[in-house]
Amino acid sequence: MIIKDLKAGLKKNHKKFIDHIDSLSKEAFEFSKNQKWTAGQELDHIAKSILPIAKIINNKDYIRSKFGTTSRVNSNYDALVSTYQIVLTKGPEMPDKFVPDTISWAQKEGLQSQIIDLVDEIASYLDLYDEAELKELILPHPVLGALTLYEMILFTIYHVEHHLNNSLRNLK
Repeated sequence: MIIKDLKAGLKKNHKKFIDHIDSLSKEAFEFSKNQKWTAGQELDHIAKSILPIAKIINNKDYIRSKFGTTSRVNSNYDALVSTYQIVLTKGPEMPDKFVPDTISWAQKEGLQSQIIDLVDEIASYLDLYDEAELKELILPHPVLGALTLYEMILFTIYHVEHHLNNSLRNLK
């Protein structure tokens, strides 16, 4: 059940984000207020953020040997979101590989397709795991530290919603 819910959350929230981006005019897509990211940059950031997960999720043995496991109790969605929001208030340094490029209108469809493909890939590879493995295998998060794979997927579900909301605020 947990895997089905994670897959559904990933697909639903990323589709909502893609649908928002798809609804924008060229001007809205490239608009920035107060030096905030454009919708195109939000799109690029999401693609850059999920790519490492898609690259590694199919290799359970590598994750175990490289990053290890934990027996701690996993955070739930609300606790993870709360922790992330607190960390954001401290202005964490984002690694350069996640900082978005300037994105043109011409790049929109390619990035949207990439995100859809990466989310589908992540969702399909979740079937390789059982709940215990999701909650014990560790992956590094650039600002939250060591997260279990379960927590990383929960974060990914929230993260795209966070950036959808950023885009909506920027366009008000």
